[in-house]
Formats: sequence, structure tokens, C-alpha cells
Amino acid sequence: MEGLRGLSIDLWFTLIYDDIDNYRIFIDTRAAAIHSVVNVYREDVSLEDIHKILEEVRPFMMDTHPYKVLDMIRAALGIDSEALDDMYRRYVDSVEVVNPNVNEDVLDVLDWALDKGVPIVLTTNTTYTEDMVWRLLRNKGLDRYFNSVVSSAEIEAGKPDKRIFREAADRLGLKPSEMIHIGDKYIHDAVGSYLAGMRPILYRGLWDKYGSFMGYGEGYSPTRYPPYIYVADSSREILKVFSSLLQE
Repeated sequence: MEGLRGLSIDLWFTLIYDDIDNYRIFIDTRAAAIHSVVNVYREDVSLEDIHKILEEVRPFMMDTHPYKVLDMIRAALGIDSEALDDMYRRYVDSVEVVNPNVNEDVLDVLDWALDKGVPIVLTTNTTYTEDMVWRLLRNKGLDRYFNSVVSSAEIEAGKPDKRIFREAADRLGLKPSEMIHIGDKYIHDAVGSYLAGMRPILYRGLWDKYGSFMGYGEGYSPTRYPPYIYVADSSREILKVFSSLLQE
């Protein structure tokens, strides 16, 4: 692919999508994992207390490494530092209960890239470590598509920050200008990747699923998109964009 040698793709509501019930199962399991360690040191701290403190730290969890977040929780509760490693291990293991739906439509794009020998990096805003994302991908049978995973929490920089997109390009040994990024959020994915030097495709194929997920929505969407933002509602339209870009 001359000039377009790599693909970056978003995780949530692009490759996979969730609903409120599944999300709450994960939140409850994560809180229970932390509480199981905390309770050894502080019997007076309830599971509800853990939920409350997780809600307080939630605004910065996507760009702070989970180990640091858990250290804050430990310190806030006055618990010995020796508890931290066990707390972190159980936190990471909690991803095993995550069971989102796979967007079969986008698999056509990944199959195309795999067939063409185009490397793919998963670039995601998430509270998960990269190990957690890999475990999720393996559990859903998706890991075979990806050369690398870039997690905002792991590198402590989230979309639309240029750093996460440049990290994604570095992971593939490419320049941002040699890559396409596909994602569902206009500012985070499309505008962010454009400013980092990538070719952005705004994928709207799962926008109808937002309503079933707690606290999620389209965000700002213009009535007319700039010419450098490609818009696609299906894998067929994404592949058309690929075809047109290859002819430039």
C-alpha cells in the first residue's frame, strides 16, 4: 500500500460494543476484586465504599495507569503498600468477565488488511491495561488480527491527544501519514487522528447501539464534515475509502 501502509482501529463501538447489563457486571466484578484485598486490612470498608471511590477516580482512569489508580485507592483507605500488587493482579483478572458483542461488519475490514499484509494496531481509550485488552481480544477470538495494542491508560495519554496516535504509528514502525485510523467518535477519533497526521475514517455503523450503553453517545457531530474526514456507515464504505485513497 504505497503511502498507506498501516491501519489503526478503535475498540469500543467500532470493533466491539457493550450494553448496560454487561458493563455493570464488569464494574461489580472489578469492585469486588479490589474489596477482597481491602477487606483483609480494613473490615469496616464496604463494597459500596469501593464503588464510591471508584466513581470518584473514574474521570482520570482512562489516562492514568491502573497501578497508580489502585495506589491512590490504597493510600486513601490507609492500607499498607504490600497490598498493592495483589490488588492490581485481581483488578487485571477481572477483565475475564467482560463479554462484549463483536461487530461482525468491521471484521471484513480486518480480514482485508490481513489478506493484504497490512499491519493493524488497536488504539483505544480505556481503563484497561494493554494486557487486559489482549486478554479480551483472545477471549473473543480477535487477537489474531493485531500486531499491537495501544491503551490510553497504559501510556497515560488518550485520544484526541496526538501522543496516542503517534505511539500507535511507532508500534508499527510507521509514520502517522502512512496510516488510516478508524473510529466512532468524531473529536476523539477522526479529528484527533487527523491532527496527528493520519487519514481518519469516522465509522458510524454502531451509533444506533449507543442508547443501550450507560453514559455513551455520539457527542458533537457536524452537519457537514470537512473534506479530510471520511465517513463510513459500513465495512463496504470503509473499503471504498481504502480503494479511493490507493488511487491518489
